[in-house]
Amino acid sequence: MKSFKEFILEGRSYGHTLWLDPRGKIYDMNDRKQITHPKGFAYTHYDWVYNNFEKYFGEEQPAPDEGSVVYNAPHEKGWARVRNTFNEVSVEVDVKKLNRSQKKTLRDIFDMDIGRRFAVDAWKKNKTSRSGDLFFTDYEEIVDFLS
Repeated sequence: MKSFKEFILEGRSYGHTLWLDPRGKIYDMNDRKQITHPKGFAYTHYDWVYNNFEKYFGEEQPAPDEGSVVYNAPHEKGWARVRNTFNEVSVEVDVKKLNRSQKKTLRDIFDMDIGRRFAVDAWKKNKTSRSGDLFFTDYEEIVDFLS
């Protein structure tokens, strides 16, 4: 029989490859319920965007060679890409568009294991440098950023 703590943690588990919409809703690329690939493959972040483009990001799906459209559209609309690993939570987002709902969700993801680092890849269209990126290892600094 599961302990109460195991039961609570199981209900709050998060996958490795996530998107957060502007309302803070999680789209888990590794969750079998989110996969719609005909062969059942787990999507990568941008495979999922491409295959769900009309539903969430634009009026018509871009051509396969229009990678920049697939890459830029979610961030322009305020979505955040999250990599949730055993040693780091890494989020790629337009920091100016990161809102309270997304910060709350990121805090929930981070709080599952607070011993990790927290990285922010500050998305900018046609980004050519790493300026604006943030990296936190101190829990208090992470909490301040996500408050």
